[in-house]
Amino acid sequence: MTQSAGITISVLHVDDNPSFRELTVSLLEEADERFVVDTEASTADGMERLRRQEYDCVVSDYEMPGKDGIEFLRGVRTEYPDKPFILFTGKGSEEVASKAISAGVTDYLQKESGTEQYAVLANRITNAVDRYNAQRKLDQLRERTRELMYTETITETAEYAVEAANNIIGAPLSGVNIVNDAETCLKPVAAAESVPEVFGDAPVFNRDTPPGSTDALAWEVFRAGDPVRIDSLSSSDCVTDPSPAESVILHPLGNRGVFIVSAPEQAAFNETDSQLVEILANYLEVALDRVEREQTLRTRQRRLEMLHEATRDLVRAESEQVIAKRVVDAAQDVLDFSIVSVRLYDEQAGGLVPVAVSANLPDLLPERTVFSPDGESRNWEAFDAGEVHVYDDIEEVEYAVDQDTGVHSLMILPVGEFGTLAVGDTVVGVFDETDEFLGRILATAAETALQDLRRRSNLQDRRDELERQNDQLDEFASVISHDLRNPLNVASLQLELAQDECDSEHLDAVEQAHERMNVLIKDLLTMARQGEHVGELETIALGSLVEACWRTVDTATACIETDAPVQMRADRNRLQQLLENLIRNAVEHGGDDVTITVGTLDDGFYIADDGPGIDESGRKRVFETGYSTSAEGTGFGLGIVKQIVVAHGWEIAVTESEDGGARFEVTGVEFVDR
Repeated sequence: MTQSAGITISVLHVDDNPSFRELTVSLLEEADERFVVDTEASTADGMERLRRQEYDCVVSDYEMPGKDGIEFLRGVRTEYPDKPFILFTGKGSEEVASKAISAGVTDYLQKESGTEQYAVLANRITNAVDRYNAQRKLDQLRERTRELMYTETITETAEYAVEAANNIIGAPLSGVNIVNDAETCLKPVAAAESVPEVFGDAPVFNRDTPPGSTDALAWEVFRAGDPVRIDSLSSSDCVTDPSPAESVILHPLGNRGVFIVSAPEQAAFNETDSQLVEILANYLEVALDRVEREQTLRTRQRRLEMLHEATRDLVRAESEQVIAKRVVDAAQDVLDFSIVSVRLYDEQAGGLVPVAVSANLPDLLPERTVFSPDGESRNWEAFDAGEVHVYDDIEEVEYAVDQDTGVHSLMILPVGEFGTLAVGDTVVGVFDETDEFLGRILATAAETALQDLRRRSNLQDRRDELERQNDQLDEFASVISHDLRNPLNVASLQLELAQDECDSEHLDAVEQAHERMNVLIKDLLTMARQGEHVGELETIALGSLVEACWRTVDTATACIETDAPVQMRADRNRLQQLLENLIRNAVEHGGDDVTITVGTLDDGFYIADDGPGIDESGRKRVFETGYSTSAEGTGFGLGIVKQIVVAHGWEIAVTESEDGGARFEVTGVEFVDR
């Protein structure tokens, strides 16, 4: 800021000539009333004076007793590196000038006869002090702007800038005003301590004000994006209404607001002040950008955590209505959406039916109807396209159901194949990227919950069906166990009595039929009662279990070769049943002299034989219940094998063995320390 009345420029003049000292003081103070000049007769006294008192500038002669002016300059530079120092000497030469420049002199001026040279000296002093003050302010400003990089809120950032404007630029009536969401005013977020004392309150600049007001000027700067400097508001044509401030610089802060740097003194800001304000405003704008991004990230993270907590119970809801209600609650309480509705597709109703709405919606909007593909509906468009639709103002849309209701902003998010989530607000353009991001997450959570509900419903239906089938199987097993076995036992006893009384080959056939019926009943009970279930798993040595099974099966003259030195996890009883059935199947179809081989695979084992094998068409049916190619077979043995495999989570396949027989491969087995 240019120096005004009451602001002094202190000068220390060092010269051994008392008459010249007196003349210099008189002419300098006459040239500029701001000058206050003190004198010393020697460089030693000059250094002592500098250590005791602060001066804006030092003026020194060159030739003096003791240390000369160059030596004095070197001493000053040692203790005061940037202090303005003018060598004002009667002896001028290139050598002296060169030494002075090397020692860091600020300016060099040669004494001349007459008084005109003192006007030049006064001007040199003023320029040197202004440059020094400008550099000092710039250094202070740079240090201050570093602190802007560590602020955490918009208010804190603005307060740092205002404090810098006051302390460094000398503008005690400064402030930062930010545009509100509705863009109707520039509201203050920070103001210097003197502002309330002078203005009563930090000024609010309203948008709709007549030309000539400070409000209109602030909005002009904000809209145009160009800074304005007014040296005297009282005599300015731009502002006609009175203001406690006199000098002002208004600098735009991008699309955020205005930085006002103002002072009440009767003095104008100079070019240096304008440059400092521009630097400070640029740093302030960058800092506000950073703070806003960080605040957005923190807000998004916080809202995301709250949203996660709010939607965690969605998957445990027992009905679509409960899910929809919880989605509405989360949209209001967590995402702060004021108007919310959830619609779900109802095939019978022929469209999207309102299931849950926010409490305020009935007072704002007409009665909710079904949105069908036949009518014009923004909800149906978003649902049908599977895309998020965002409208800043539905009044500007060609057609929208809620026009003329007070609702302006509208965002419709599809909830997969189930429906839509619609959120609205009475303010124009209220939704930003974060709102859409979080809205998508909520819609996805709703879709997941509805999918899970449908899956659980289908699973329950399946469970009910399985329970019904199990009841039927239990009833079937009871019939087999009692209603079939009891008369069979009676028949067997009668057969024994008949065999005691007479010897007939027909009775032998009856006995064989009884035995076959017992085998059938046993297999049927196994399938009905055990099914695809396993008990406790344990570690089993496969080779040892194969040998035990071989001893329990009627194998006639057949032989077995086992190479299965592995241990596996399985239900011992059911695995034994599987092995016995496969061995019995090989003997029944391969003949009494069949050779059976048991070996291991990378993730399982196989049982092969050298019998006639199974043709490709038969391989597809061997696991079907009741299918058998042997007259002695019941058709249940391999069906039971398939059940046991499925119950363990394994897989089974039948192929041709190396000897042309059948080979059954069981894979997906869990081996232990193979």
